[in-house]
Amino acid sequence: MVTKRKLLSGFFRKYPSLLFLTFLFGLLNSITNILLPVFIGKYYQLALHTHSPRGKLFDRLFVHLNDVNILFSFFAALIMAKAVFTFFEKYLTGYSSELFSKDLRGDLIRKQLAFTIPAFEKKPPGKYLLRYSGDLSAIQRYVMNGIIRFSIDILFLLFSFTVLALLNLQFTLMIFISLPVFFLVIFYLNKYLQRITIKRRNTRSELLAFVSSRLHALLTVKIFNRETIEQEKFEKNSGKLFYYGKKYFKLYGFISSLFPLFIYLLLFAMLVYVHYLRVNYRQDFHAHELLIFIMMMISVLPVFRRTMQVNLVWQAGNVSINKILRIFNNEMEDRDTSDEAKFETGDIEIKNLNFAYPGGENIFENFSCTISGGTITRLSGIPGSGKTTLMKILTGLYRPQQGEITVDGKNIFSLSRHTLRKNITMVSDELPLLGKTIFECISYSRKEEKREKAKEVLEKLKFKLTGNSESDLDYKIFDGGKNLSASQRKLLRIARALLTRKKFILMDEPFHDLYEPTRNNLAAVLEKLKGKRTVVVISSENISPGFYDNAIELVPSKKLRAQGMN
Repeated sequence: MVTKRKLLSGFFRKYPSLLFLTFLFGLLNSITNILLPVFIGKYYQLALHTHSPRGKLFDRLFVHLNDVNILFSFFAALIMAKAVFTFFEKYLTGYSSELFSKDLRGDLIRKQLAFTIPAFEKKPPGKYLLRYSGDLSAIQRYVMNGIIRFSIDILFLLFSFTVLALLNLQFTLMIFISLPVFFLVIFYLNKYLQRITIKRRNTRSELLAFVSSRLHALLTVKIFNRETIEQEKFEKNSGKLFYYGKKYFKLYGFISSLFPLFIYLLLFAMLVYVHYLRVNYRQDFHAHELLIFIMMMISVLPVFRRTMQVNLVWQAGNVSINKILRIFNNEMEDRDTSDEAKFETGDIEIKNLNFAYPGGENIFENFSCTISGGTITRLSGIPGSGKTTLMKILTGLYRPQQGEITVDGKNIFSLSRHTLRKNITMVSDELPLLGKTIFECISYSRKEEKREKAKEVLEKLKFKLTGNSESDLDYKIFDGGKNLSASQRKLLRIARALLTRKKFILMDEPFHDLYEPTRNNLAAVLEKLKGKRTVVVISSENISPGFYDNAIELVPSKKLRAQGMN
């Protein structure tokens, strides 16, 4: 089982050198952020010949230095180092998060492509698509800001407060005393903000899914004059998103305002404290000492703010990681390729098959039949009798609850789905065309030497678009062939199956949408496959006598028939 720890630790173990360099440059950059003010303090001491706590601190951290020119050389080198360290920290942090996101995207699509069909059908495709947008971005921020940058920031704050304590212990203690109260206030406000964030994010996802579904069904919207209706639904959902957006930014703005408020209240307390000591105890503070401390404290503010807000990054990342983990731990198909079984005769025997969809009635109850190899068999039956379902079972898309299916005596359920599909292919309107050109859509191998075979198959099917078979192969198609007619898409699906040269071809209504000359030509092409391949056809079309070698009529189960009568 994949967990968050395994997901993250796997990445850290895979790229240890990269992560080490990222933390190293982050730490070096943090050190330069503190050393630059220390150098300024030393210059203040040398140039103006006056006391500077930073000058004393410089002498503690480095060697005793009295030459301004040498100090300038070190200072210039530190400035250049600061630029280099900043570049590598930002670049390596971003690079690490991009690399993590890239690896996660690859694992995610690999897992989704390995889903069993029953597992995949539990959610609409749009839900899986959403994982590639907001969730991956949230996880990327989790790695970049919630782990890498947060770790660097903690090291920076520890180093900063150590330096502040060396400058003035009393003021540093004031900061530490006030920190827990501020932290608790920010923590509880962030928890409330997170609840709003989740609602806002879910509403945004729902709006995206709504837009996606309506754009895919644009023809339906237009034909049934639903433009106004769908616009009103959209405005309602958009208004809900706007409501949560207002609440989010109101609270986010309030939390953001607390950070400068905290700093300047501390400043106010320090000024009051200094005044109190001077008036009541005649204790004097050097003005530049107070000023330098305050400047250093303000320089820590951006980092401190990030650490206080990292809880939001963690919570958003955890929500997205949990959604990704549900995909990673979903039911996957067996992709083992070690069982290289090949079928010779192509005889299919089905014994006592029982199958039902989750939560539904049995489609098959103790169904048995035999299909001889090298023949063309017709499957018929009323809607709901299980014709398409049987084809999906034969291709391993579904697993029956009981029963056995053997091909050449081999139980197909003992084979991996990968091996099974190396021997069987399917033609169905449910299987869209994939590719940018006709050649890409129909050729399993898109190597140039396969073009001649592709042209040959298209010519056999009498598929013509441009009048030139070479140009036809390069004809661009859009969105699964929406710029083609239904009959043209049908012929391309058939061509794709024929080019695989697999032993079994399952065809779901291959003659539907075809004109009579094209239908008769397809029948002639399929008849030439007799003795070579086993063809199973779902068809309601009347084909010439003798075309089918045998026929199997599927009958709905008793419960389904009773439901149909009711």
